[in-house]
Amino acid sequence: METIISKLQFNKNEFEKFSPNLQTLCDKKILLRGKNFKCNHCSAILWFSLESFQRDNYCVDCGNSVKIPVFIEGKIQSDHYKLNQLVSRAIDQGQLSTALLINHIHKQKYSHFNYESNYEIFKNGELISDIDLFIKIGKKLGLCECKSNSSFTKRQIDELINTAQIIGSDFIILSCLLTYSDEKIIEIKEYITKKNLSIPVFIITKDELFNDHPQRLYSYFEVNYRTGKFYEGPILLGAED
Repeated sequence: METIISKLQFNKNEFEKFSPNLQTLCDKKILLRGKNFKCNHCSAILWFSLESFQRDNYCVDCGNSVKIPVFIEGKIQSDHYKLNQLVSRAIDQGQLSTALLINHIHKQKYSHFNYESNYEIFKNGELISDIDLFIKIGKKLGLCECKSNSSFTKRQIDELINTAQIIGSDFIILSCLLTYSDEKIIEIKEYITKKNLSIPVFIITKDELFNDHPQRLYSYFEVNYRTGKFYEGPILLGAED
């Protein structure tokens, strides 16, 4: 735990504010607790979770028996924490962004909000699209594509727009963990603008996903008082005016 404090550059008073969260992460197995040390046979860096300790433990590289050291360089060996690989893969595959988007909309406290993840759409028995997230807010149905730290390709955007037109979707959401000022996000907004769509396309970045007071999506389903028309095309949420 001391290693975490030093790496995050918290003093112990500041750390007291975050320690309950770390305990929660461990309880939910998002962070795994274990021991980290070098194999005394091949010098491989080893990590064993506390749950995996056996009477006899073996190096995963050389296969020799190893002992869990009590002291390392004269200091008592403390616990080390490791991110659960399932969580890591979920981040890489966009599942974290999907969960954040669901939470983002849930925080807006709609009386009627439903969703379905990893939804496949077929036409005449043929798979035409695999949607990350279907969302229904009130009577409005939306298609969502979620990414982590990568952007959306033009092909992905075109396919999502095409699917939305086929099923009569009321809106589209593109959600990712880039910032709203990222050049890739700006390019996406410009590309969607050229499509002249008749439905709103919400671009939600990490600035908005982590906002404790998110903008309400439903307000964009009403007439824009400035133009007298319904909102259309790209809407970058969380961006400064």
